[in-house]
Amino acid sequence: MGEIGRPTQTTSRTTIVSRLGRLLAEYPHVLLALIVGALFLSSTLRPFDRMLFDLRMETITRPVTGSLVMVEIDPLSIEEIGVWPWPRDIYANVLKRLAQAGATEIAVDIDFSSRSNRSTDDVLAKTLQELGQLVILPVFRQQARPGAASSDIHDTSPHLDFKAAVQLGSVTIFPESDGLVRNLMTTHEWDGKTIPAFVTLLAGPKTLGVSEFAIDYGINHNTLPRYSVADLLRGRIPLNEFKGKKVIIGGTATELGDQHAVPVFRSLPGPVIQAVAYESLIQNRALQELRPEAILAFVLIVAMIFGKRLAKWNWQWAGLALVVSISATEALAYGLQAFYPLLLPTVSIDLVLFLCFLWGLLASLEQKAADLFRHAMMLMHRGGVIDRVLEDSFDGIVVTDSIGRIERVNKEASRLLGTGAQAMTGKPMAAFLPEVEAMETELTQRERQGQESRFVGPREVSITTASGIPLVLEVIVGRFVIQPTDSRWERRTNTRNIFSYTFRDVTARSELAEKEREALEAAVAASRAKTEFLANMSHELRTPLNAIIGFSEVVHGELLGPIEPKYKEYLENIRDSGKHLLSVINNILDVSKIESGSFELRDDLVDLRQVLDACFTLCRGWPESADRDITMDLPEECPNLFADERLLKQMVVNLLSNSVKYSEPGDSVLITVADEDDGAVAIVVRDTGIGMKPDVISKLTEPFYQVDSTLSRTREGTGLGLSLVSAYADAHSAELVVTSEFGEWTEVRLVFGVDRVIGRDRMAKIDGPHSTPVIWAPETAEEQEEDVLVEIETEKHDTAPADMRRRRETIH
Repeated sequence: MGEIGRPTQTTSRTTIVSRLGRLLAEYPHVLLALIVGALFLSSTLRPFDRMLFDLRMETITRPVTGSLVMVEIDPLSIEEIGVWPWPRDIYANVLKRLAQAGATEIAVDIDFSSRSNRSTDDVLAKTLQELGQLVILPVFRQQARPGAASSDIHDTSPHLDFKAAVQLGSVTIFPESDGLVRNLMTTHEWDGKTIPAFVTLLAGPKTLGVSEFAIDYGINHNTLPRYSVADLLRGRIPLNEFKGKKVIIGGTATELGDQHAVPVFRSLPGPVIQAVAYESLIQNRALQELRPEAILAFVLIVAMIFGKRLAKWNWQWAGLALVVSISATEALAYGLQAFYPLLLPTVSIDLVLFLCFLWGLLASLEQKAADLFRHAMMLMHRGGVIDRVLEDSFDGIVVTDSIGRIERVNKEASRLLGTGAQAMTGKPMAAFLPEVEAMETELTQRERQGQESRFVGPREVSITTASGIPLVLEVIVGRFVIQPTDSRWERRTNTRNIFSYTFRDVTARSELAEKEREALEAAVAASRAKTEFLANMSHELRTPLNAIIGFSEVVHGELLGPIEPKYKEYLENIRDSGKHLLSVINNILDVSKIESGSFELRDDLVDLRQVLDACFTLCRGWPESADRDITMDLPEECPNLFADERLLKQMVVNLLSNSVKYSEPGDSVLITVADEDDGAVAIVVRDTGIGMKPDVISKLTEPFYQVDSTLSRTREGTGLGLSLVSAYADAHSAELVVTSEFGEWTEVRLVFGVDRVIGRDRMAKIDGPHSTPVIWAPETAEEQEEDVLVEIETEKHDTAPADMRRRRETIH
């Protein structure tokens, strides 16, 4: 059993030690409290507590009660009597006078332990016998000789002739370790019995329950009534000053040697110390120091409450909390000492607070050190990453400091400039790339003008390297402004400008761009030549085509005589084919004019209702419209437009033609006018035809684009209809909006802005060359088609005979 029990006991101790270690590691403030408690119990902190007690006594002052009178043997009394020691009958006379004056108790702090003169001693003994318990004589304990060991002491008491009838009281004083008299005992052990102290006999019941107390030196001894023995014997003091009062008789002259070191007053005579002790008792100022157990508990509680909090706060708040806590502790001690006879040793409490603060500060410094280390490592890592990025960059990068000297150069910059990094460091960037000086100046000027700009560029700069290779660099100059921070550790007062220069070799790109520019110029020239060719060819084709159409109409109309019906049918085909070809040529001519920038509007005031009526009538006359439901729904008050009437008709006819072309028999086509929210007017053409997919709608306005572009398509056309409508709309600042649902419907809105909308009530107010509206009211659908599709005007280069031109004008 014994063998088994040893490991168990060892394990238990190890567990206890481990738990204690974890407790102290988690709550280090408990360890601090234990250390402070040990210092307190070992009296290491005692001198500091005494110092604080004394400081409080100096400020907490009060006068004496006046119930005690001091009759002192002062230098004046010694001088007047003229002999020392005094004959004992002098003391007898003093006692008699005080008794006659009505003193209630007379304490004599004079050594009567031996006889002097027989006759005078008998007088004193007789007087003491007469006064009896009214008089208190001293007993005291002192060292046998100066410098002797503390155990070598001698007890002194009055002679047997003097102490028989009187009260005996101890006047023994025990200085503290610092040599100051602070405490006084109310009783003393004397020859195996207990003797009360002087002050105990004088204070009476006030001493009950008090065994030892600290004298309150805040009681001002200078307010104590003090009279000289000489004055009392000579009758210079009214006897009623002693009536009903207690009296202490003792030597206060310095030459008598009864001086003791005390707090506050440095030194006081023994009788005065007894008087102040008496006042401490009767004023309930017998100061008692709190028990050590209470102080230790207080220290532990303070450590537990404030320890972790002080460690968590930053040092400013923790320092403020420390000052407030210590101030509160000292205020509590001051209040207890001022209003209650209690002494609170605060040094241990203040010390544990300070140690907790110091522990938290050290922990915070350790944490800061760890943070600084992590920050330094992070900066080192970040610097390494930045260096790696700079070195691996395909761009040349140069960074200058606040005074414009090169500080960092990567490999690509050295390669492009043909200079090593060491040779560039410390020199201005303009020494290697002069063009950047102007870019720096531009950045500085922008700053002076209040513009926020951090970069200038990119700009192409041509250089020649040290090896003679011409390069084209794309350069960006950036500036970074570093402002002084608001930190109290900041020592900078001015801003710092740091410039960065980023450049790359764009020689190949520049050469490619030059080739592209040359190719573009060649393409533009070719396009211009194509456009001019189309315009010239269109004019050349229109002239004979107009002649063909005109002569076919003359023959078809049998103006010169009747012809065979079969020929008349052929002439109709010739005329229709000519009109169709002329329409295509006119469209191509308009496209060429638009592309060449020579297209001009002939704006005039247009009656929108008449234009739409004409286009609607024309549409209904097409053969394809016969089996389609074509309707027009116009508002009662149809607005007017300021537009080119010919182009407006062409746009509406093209939209109607598309709706008819891309619809099936039985489908419907609707033309109407709608008001927009912003006051604009929209011409709307909607059909229930084949519809379009979303990807097709975005291509509709491209020239020559057709929804069905296959060779087997069933719907004819050149693909210029909507392209021209879009171009004409743009010329009018109008908007062409196409929406469609594949297989269901298509809606095209031609929206004219409010600046081109004119109500009927304003038509009469328009002045100028275009004040008269153009009223176009053809009689037949055939004439309308001719007017829209055939441009009847005499061109300068028209080579047809004059009579033929006059004939065409007559027909149209």
